[in-house]
Amino acid sequence: MDGVYKGDSKLPTEQELISYYAASRNTVRNVLKELEIEGLIYSRQGSGYYTQDEQIVSSIALRGLSETPYSQTITNKVLKFEKVHADHELSQLFDIPLNNRVIYFRRLRYKSGVPLQLEDSYLPFFLFPTLTKADIEGSIFHYVEVTKKLRIKYARRDYQSILMSEEEKQLMDFPADKPVAAMKTISTNYLDIGRVFERSVVIEPNAMHTDVARRH
Repeated sequence: MDGVYKGDSKLPTEQELISYYAASRNTVRNVLKELEIEGLIYSRQGSGYYTQDEQIVSSIALRGLSETPYSQTITNKVLKFEKVHADHELSQLFDIPLNNRVIYFRRLRYKSGVPLQLEDSYLPFFLFPTLTKADIEGSIFHYVEVTKKLRIKYARRDYQSILMSEEEKQLMDFPADKPVAAMKTISTNYLDIGRVFERSVVIEPNAMHTDVARRH
């Protein structure tokens, strides 16, 4: 994501990665497999691993899944920030009693001033009672790991190709009379202790689907 490896660049071999990071073979293989699942790299049989096209990597990064601060042109505008009561689905997801408080926010993500993504997210209040609007305007992952000193482990994601609703088009400055295709990404984000700390739904117009873009 930092651009060290350009699109279609060959990655170091497993043995080179093992030596460089002083890691076990299983660790290196697990990391490579995770990167491949994410759609960031792909394998060529008998040749090794290669980076995905830069446009695909950019699309994945901007989908708000890792919140990697690789671009200073990305900004967030908070549209809603409130505490709601957990319904049955959220109580099961966060392992909290029904009707316990949950933080809900909606924000627009901009790149160079242009609307890029619309995000709706939920977090359990008991984990983040000090979360503020200013925190949401920045990176949630930075707040979790740096401010709260919790360790994020991984995310599970589901992708759906959709047509944007009238409200979504209005918020993202699209003409109301034209259909707009988008990628809907549902992310369930986990801490290293196995607890879910966030459920987010990101709408990104004209985004690439990593399952389609991935090369096998």
